[in-house]
Amino acid sequence: MKQFYVYLHCKPNGDPFYVGKGIVGRGKRSHDFKYSRSAFYKNTVNKIGLDNIEVMVFPCESEQIAFYTEIKWIKVLRDAGYKLVNLTDGGDGVSGMKHSIETRLKLSKPRSEASRAKMIGNKNAAGNKNMLGHKASAETLEKMSIRMMGNKCSLGHIQTEEHKNNISISLKGKIKSQETRDKLSIALKGNKNCLGRVNGVEFGLKISKALIGKKLSVAHCESMSKARKGFIMPQSTKDKIAISVRKTCAMRRHSKSSVKMKGANDDN
Repeated sequence: MKQFYVYLHCKPNGDPFYVGKGIVGRGKRSHDFKYSRSAFYKNTVNKIGLDNIEVMVFPCESEQIAFYTEIKWIKVLRDAGYKLVNLTDGGDGVSGMKHSIETRLKLSKPRSEASRAKMIGNKNAAGNKNMLGHKASAETLEKMSIRMMGNKCSLGHIQTEEHKNNISISLKGKIKSQETRDKLSIALKGNKNCLGRVNGVEFGLKISKALIGKKLSVAHCESMSKARKGFIMPQSTKDKIAISVRKTCAMRRHSKSSVKMKGANDDN
């Protein structure tokens, strides 16, 4: 038989500030001061201090009696002038109740929509808008950067093929708006993270090995062709390519002539 109880959380001076109901054997609800608690309750506990909270437990013969006792305690204490952090008058919930799949889906849908709207920055979205449009200062960004240095949470993590495929499927057909492209262009201007970087021989060999025998699919070639269709290369880009090609050809000719001269000297 399940043993139910009603408990009081009191301040160091003995004044109760919360009334709750629990059941023996399902954790120590009476001594839980953090999880599944309201912000009002947590703020009160933070002010008092976890070690300063006194707990009083009153066993009840059944859950119905526990509900009745909880409601009675809340009413009596409030009438006596005590400021309780209880958000209701008590008697809420049923122990062991499980929502059906249909009910869970109904509860999940509005929360998911609200969370999604909040994430994409919808100004009309439901939820906390305290940080909407907020821009961190340079000092705050610097502190965040220092704090994140050495973060190795995902170090060595290898994504499964299934996860890679899911990412690929989710990104297929997504076209960035012109506004998003402009923002990315502005954000990346002046980015010099890889400026002057020279890949090592080992890195080059790895890339070469990975590309050996790799052929682009017909669909990939068609998508690349479609993306380049109508593209006109600026004259400045053409000039840069021409200069680069001339330099490469000159270096190759110089290298060949040096080899020939070395061979002739060896024969002599």
